[in-house]
Amino acid sequence: MARISSILSVCLLGFAMLGACTTAPDPAVVEQERLAAFTQFKKQAEFDIRKLLSAQEAAWNRADLDGFMEGYLPTEELRFGGGDNITWGYAETLERYKSKYDSAEKMGQLSLEVQELKLFTETDALVFGRWFLSRPATGDANGLFTIVLEKQDGQWLIVSDHSS
Repeated sequence: MARISSILSVCLLGFAMLGACTTAPDPAVVEQERLAAFTQFKKQAEFDIRKLLSAQEAAWNRADLDGFMEGYLPTEELRFGGGDNITWGYAETLERYKSKYDSAEKMGQLSLEVQELKLFTETDALVFGRWFLSRPATGDANGLFTIVLEKQDGQWLIVSDHSS
C-alpha cells in the first residue's frame, strides 16, 4: 500500500509539474517581446536600406552605373518612372541611365537625402527623399524620388523607382 501511495504521489507531482509547464503565457509579456523583436528588426532593416542607398551614391560618384544598378531588382519586373516615361526591366533601366549619363561630367556627384523610410512588412519598404546632382560642367540638378523595396534572399532591392 505504501508503494502505491508513493507511485500516486509521484504521478500527481508529475501532472502538477506538467500543468505548470502548459500555463498560457502572459499576453502583456508576449506583446512586449513581439514589439522588442520588431523594433530590432526595424532598426536592422533601416540600416540595411540606408547602406544600400549609400552604396548607390558611392557607385554613382565613381561613374559606375553597373555598380549603381546593383541596388535594383535584376529582372523584367523592375519599374522606373522619370519625367513622363516608364521603363520596365533591369536591362532597359540600365540602358536608359547609360544613354542619359554617358560621361562622368553628366553624372556629377550624387547626394541622396532620405525624408521618410517606412517598413510595411518584413519584406516591403518605401523610401521617399530628395536627390541632388552637383555637376559644375553641365549644371546642377535635383528632384524627388520614391522607391519601393523588397527583401529577397536576405537582400533589400529596389523594385520600383519614381524620380522626378
